[in-house]
Amino acid sequence: RAYYAAWNSNIYGLDFNQCPEDEHWDSNYLTPFESTRFMKDGHIHRAAHKAMKKVLNSKDYKSLKMGHIKKKDLEDMYNKLDNRLSKNYKKVTTKKSKNSLLKAHNDGLQKFTLERDEADDVTDTETYEPCIEHFMDSYLNSDEVQTALHVKPTEWEMCSDQVWYAWPDSDFERHIEPFYTQIVQKYVTKLGLTLTVYSGDDDSVCGLQGTQYWLERWGQNVNSDVEWQEWSDDDNQLAGYYTQYLDDNDNVGLHFLTVRSAGHMVPTTQ
Repeated sequence: RAYYAAWNSNIYGLDFNQCPEDEHWDSNYLTPFESTRFMKDGHIHRAAHKAMKKVLNSKDYKSLKMGHIKKKDLEDMYNKLDNRLSKNYKKVTTKKSKNSLLKAHNDGLQKFTLERDEADDVTDTETYEPCIEHFMDSYLNSDEVQTALHVKPTEWEMCSDQVWYAWPDSDFERHIEPFYTQIVQKYVTKLGLTLTVYSGDDDSVCGLQGTQYWLERWGQNVNSDVEWQEWSDDDNQLAGYYTQYLDDNDNVGLHFLTVRSAGHMVPTTQ
């Protein structure tokens, strides 16, 4: 139901603008970026695709308590998503100069800026670029860049369909806490490691509350002297909160920081 309500929002930061190109799910929509893969590459859409199929295949839809979402509306959404994920988009043509790639970037940024201003949005484009994934896709798929990097000609993708569909469902149910426990107990002191987990509080994919829940399940003690302390950025503005977790010998095993107003890709949004 949460996906249904926000499927066309910026899934990596609900308070941040969606790239205008990602708002168009029509397979016939012509994009100046020549690549509509980013929305398709969002694994949250693949996960929702699988989940919706299970819901629609249920013998008793009403028992699932889907609220106001009618089965016909969900079917329409599933079909739209299925068409988007199953369509093979052509590879970006790569015989473009740096100037043409820069022009595509500037054209996209100008279009976004105009739409932002019309919407009276307050997002700072100097720190956040909503179409960066498209620019990166075009840039890394250009022959010029791949030649300069001395890599084999390839179709670069942010996320691999092949890996995603080959990943066993059972692995999604596996817990990672034991691995962190092993690292903290065996290697932090011995190797002088500093472990840090950070979480943007505007992340709608791996939400802050989920990270906190995971840390609580981990079972390590919190340092009562350093628990949910404010930390500031270079401008002395509140940047988030800081907590220390201790190992069995009361040494600091892990540092946890929240990053205020940051989405899933923290360096992209803050």
